[in-house]
Amino acid sequence: MATDIQPDRRKHLEIDGIVLQYLQRNRLTETSKSFLSELLATGRQLPISNDQDEDEQYQTKTKQLIRTEKEELLRLFDRGQTELFFQKLAVHESESQSDEYLKLEFFLQLHFAVFRLRTKDEEQSDANDADQRMHRFKLYLENRGAALSQEPEFLPYFALPYNTNPRDRKSVV
Repeated sequence: MATDIQPDRRKHLEIDGIVLQYLQRNRLTETSKSFLSELLATGRQLPISNDQDEDEQYQTKTKQLIRTEKEELLRLFDRGQTELFFQKLAVHESESQSDEYLKLEFFLQLHFAVFRLRTKDEEQSDANDADQRMHRFKLYLENRGAALSQEPEFLPYFALPYNTNPRDRKSVV
């Protein structure tokens, strides 16, 4: 254990390590993944085992968990599944105050707003769904996205929800 962390944090780290070890030894892999995910989401330090083999296994499992989460986010992104995407992304809420995150969130919201407009498949290009997506984007712009309204880079997109035919805006679609 590192000695440069506070005693309370060290106790929590040791307890987290014991919990993780218990879950792994009892082959509760889904629970263990969920536990690691929650530790990552809350910004807590991940427990490290004293045993080298267990450390390697733990690091491998952590990398697999992160890779799985990334793949899931990308799958939801590619399919245009807005609600599920942002639910998964909300797990990492602690990062959401940085300027970079706000810009990324803006472009993600934009992607989902025009997703159906870019879809060629008739089944997926439901006009009602496209209207709902644009309404969601408008609400985002009026609330959380308002912080970016003074940035020249984002200004053209603030008019998008008020455009009667967004398909005409080739730069957006």
